[in-house]
Amino acid sequence: MSLLPKLNLSAKRLSFIAIVLISAWSARTHAAEFHVVTGGFLLSATSNTTSGSLANLGAFHAAYEHRIVPGLELSAGYTILVSGFISGDLAFGLDLGINYYPFSDSEPYRFNDSSHNFVSSDLWRPYIGAYFAQRQFQVVQSGYAGAGVAVGVERALADDYSLKVIVRHLFFAGSSSTSAAETTVLAGITFSF
Repeated sequence: MSLLPKLNLSAKRLSFIAIVLISAWSARTHAAEFHVVTGGFLLSATSNTTSGSLANLGAFHAAYEHRIVPGLELSAGYTILVSGFISGDLAFGLDLGINYYPFSDSEPYRFNDSSHNFVSSDLWRPYIGAYFAQRQFQVVQSGYAGAGVAVGVERALADDYSLKVIVRHLFFAGSSSTSAAETTVLAGITFSF
């Protein structure tokens, strides 16, 4: 008897979860962040015969971000869009990106030794990003993939916590000459570790 059918998890989802957990565990010695944000979205789609759009609160996003060099970080996350705030049709998928912090470091500076613990962080950390994303739309049982851009800012609240605001615009292509665009405005909390 297999555990996968009982949990209803696909191999792709299990792989993503494993990558996030392994990365988070190995990040204990490196600069890393995890953020949870929510907000609103505008989704529009077109095909050869019709087009439509939907705007609502009901965008939820969580991501693990890992600094590769000062001012530059990789991001791996998951987004869920709900047509009603907490119920309704779903769109969901993986987000992979890179963020560039032109005026500050992407993470707080930390210095630890046996007798000292020092943390320094810029109060405001604006950034720009480029993303690849995948979305599966439940209502039409169709998948889309595409790329987009993001702008955001982090505002330090404490040594390990920041307020994060993100605006993203993504362009998707699907099967049979269909396309979609997603704009999200998200706000939430970032945890540094």
